Amino acid sequence: MVKSKNVKISGLLTTLLAVVSLVGCTSERNASQEQANIASTGPKLVVLTYTYTVQARPEDWQHSGIELKQGDSATLIASGEWYVVRTSDSGGNGTAADGSFALPGRPEGCLILRMNRSANDGDTLYFEGNGKPVYVNTPGEFFFLANDSHHPDMGAGRPGYADNTGALTVTIKIQTSHPENYPPMP
Repeated sequence: MVKSKNVKISGLLTTLLAVVSLVGCTSERNASQEQANIASTGPKLVVLTYTYTVQARPEDWQHSGIELKQGDSATLIASGEWYVVRTSDSGGNGTAADGSFALPGRPEGCLILRMNRSANDGDTLYFEGNGKPVYVNTPGEFFFLANDSHHPDMGAGRPGYADNTGALTVTIKIQTSHPENYPPMP
């Protein structure tokens, strides 16, 4: 009979230690979850969405009026079709542009993007096709241009921008924790 009591007490003690251990684990888990909750209460990111229409014909960079601020990022997606050298979407026609084009070596007729107006102020990027995103985290204003020849007398007798038609629509999604720094969305 004494042996039975010892087994019951031993079993009860094991169960009690297991419960105490679980409570300790739960407290640690709640503490780390609470720290994660505190960390996530910092500035919340907001996505602002703008659309901009880029015309095929202008020979100068078209400014969007939207300036990406320091510390923010943007995703740009183009859609539509225009005639620049040939009919194409934002990725151009696949033929590498010669030295007379705004962005040599990239596809003729593709949509190009520059952060800030002059070549010395920012990077020049190009779109690879409709629905294919371009990611930007360099601060500055978004400028757009069709990749065509600025010197139509050079090259293969192309008329340059004079025969371009159509437009593309660019959707600009800016991720920011300071939406007050941007113009109101249309």
